[in-house]
Amino acid sequence: MKITSKHDIERERCKIAQAAGSAIAALSQLITSDLPLSAIYSMKFLEIGAHPLDQYPLNLIEQLNQTFTILASLAGSEILLAGNQSLSFDLNPGARAGPDIISTDKTIVAEVFAAVDPTNNNKLEKDIARLEKVEAEKKHLFYYTPSNRDVARITALHPTIEYRRLLKEEIMVPTIAFTGSEARSGPRVR
Repeated sequence: MKITSKHDIERERCKIAQAAGSAIAALSQLITSDLPLSAIYSMKFLEIGAHPLDQYPLNLIEQLNQTFTILASLAGSEILLAGNQSLSFDLNPGARAGPDIISTDKTIVAEVFAAVDPTNNNKLEKDIARLEKVEAEKKHLFYYTPSNRDVARITALHPTIEYRRLLKEEIMVPTIAFTGSEARSGPRVR
């Protein structure tokens, strides 16, 4: 996905909001029609969700994970774009190979993650290791997590990387509200 302007970022955020609205509509129906354990099983193992950008079927848990990783990637690219207006960026979020964000001239790279805790699955350390293997003038690590546990200790060991803990407000824009019918037809921006 190529990001050349704020408009590109907003377009992708709207796609994510539409997928979220569809998932909430499916979840609402599931909760009212299924037994609790069966509903949780469906969220984990059945494809009641959709990929946040490409709309192919996914289980709801994977949709949640992909949604917040992509939102964090868009927030990171927005920050990079603001500081480097002459550049455009390729986003490679999620389970795809290569840096999560790379400038088209390959001088700037970034890894991005969203997690409950930055040390879950050694995500912070794995992304640092990926960045250390890449040749680029500027290296960034953007992350969203409610907890900042152990981040200062870990990042102090790798001073050549710029770190940015994203705020909830940076990943949760625009605010889009859905009702059941809008989830199928599209978002209403507030």
